[in-house]
Amino acid sequence: MSKLDEWIRLRIASEDEAIQSLILYVQDNIEQESPLYHRLLLNSDNVLIDNDLLLHPLPAPIKQSVQMEQELEGAFKISQLRKIQSSLQNQAPSGVIMLVDMLGFLTNLQEMNDGYLKHGRYYRERISTKKLAPFRVPDFDENNEFVNWKLWLVAQLLQILELISTQSCIPSIHALLEYQQIFESPNCTRIDNCVTRASFNIVHLWIDDIVQQTNDNEKSNPWKEFLFG
Repeated sequence: MSKLDEWIRLRIASEDEAIQSLILYVQDNIEQESPLYHRLLLNSDNVLIDNDLLLHPLPAPIKQSVQMEQELEGAFKISQLRKIQSSLQNQAPSGVIMLVDMLGFLTNLQEMNDGYLKHGRYYRERISTKKLAPFRVPDFDENNEFVNWKLWLVAQLLQILELISTQSCIPSIHALLEYQQIFESPNCTRIDNCVTRASFNIVHLWIDDIVQQTNDNEKSNPWKEFLFG
């Protein structure tokens, strides 16, 4: 719950900063007498309003660009993530693994011929500690650096879902506040102050519908399996 509270706080702060940045941008353009262009969604159609307030319908957005198709070829499949999850689960069941071991694991994946990384990003890009920096576990050990491989795995899942779907995989503030109320509800069972898998499984996540759009024919939601695997 503390991580969810922190996420909500950061999201609200970032949206406030974005609004303030837009205010300053508009104010600066007005002071310099520069034209302002706005993109507006009107009756589900993209419309451009110019400085003369004339409406010009724009072409329909491209559903899937060539670049997106190429990126999709270079992304993990959910079935591949399951295999990676199984390997990491056996190597570090706690979800925390030494940084050097995680680097070694990814390097070994590059050298395997079982399709893990046939076209994957990590096959084309150099393995480095910089790529794993967001998943480090601070103050876990004074002598060694550790990373949370479950968070890394969830990040890979969100990347593939962003490519597959036109929807954003980032939850809205409304969704986060709704989850906060659900998890704080007395009906949400806990063990050692942690939400049980049974309680978590009945919560409809913002990405549940996106997961069902994948081409892997997956019937279950790997997001939840990654968290409770």
